[in-house]
Amino acid sequence: MKLYKIFQLILIALYGFMVIFFIYQCLKTGAQSSKASDSVAQVVADVEQTITHKEVVINDEYKITVRKVIGHFGYFAAFGVVSILLFLSIREIKYISIRIGMHYVAGIGFAFISEFLLEGNTSGRTASIGDVMLDSGGFISISSILVIVYLIIYFVKKKREKNDIQVQEE
Repeated sequence: MKLYKIFQLILIALYGFMVIFFIYQCLKTGAQSSKASDSVAQVVADVEQTITHKEVVINDEYKITVRKVIGHFGYFAAFGVVSILLFLSIREIKYISIRIGMHYVAGIGFAFISEFLLEGNTSGRTASIGDVMLDSGGFISISSILVIVYLIIYFVKKKREKNDIQVQEE
């Protein structure tokens, strides 16, 4: 089995795990979700205090900020990394633009589904277009950086191959 196929299988497993994990998180009740968010906020505050040596006040505003930055933007940024690597690894789809397009549709679609179908129908939780925008922002930002890096490498490699062919013809 080729190394890229093993890499692709690992990405598929990670992608599936992340989708299942996030669905699980979305289906938690409002009280369960708040308790988990409070725990994460405490850990973030502890790390921040350790680094800055300044006391961090953990109020509702701090907890909401941590929930939005880590729970929405951060999770979808990590999901975006796995997703773009997976879609770029699918060599069976010839055109890169189709693979990249599928990646963005899947990620942004999942942001809407997780918010409006899962969280919106869970006890004690509500759907928010702002959260979809945060999710999508995390997904799009990191994905776009990786797509740009990938395309730069792709076109440099293609130009190099073209120059090698011209040198061989001479």
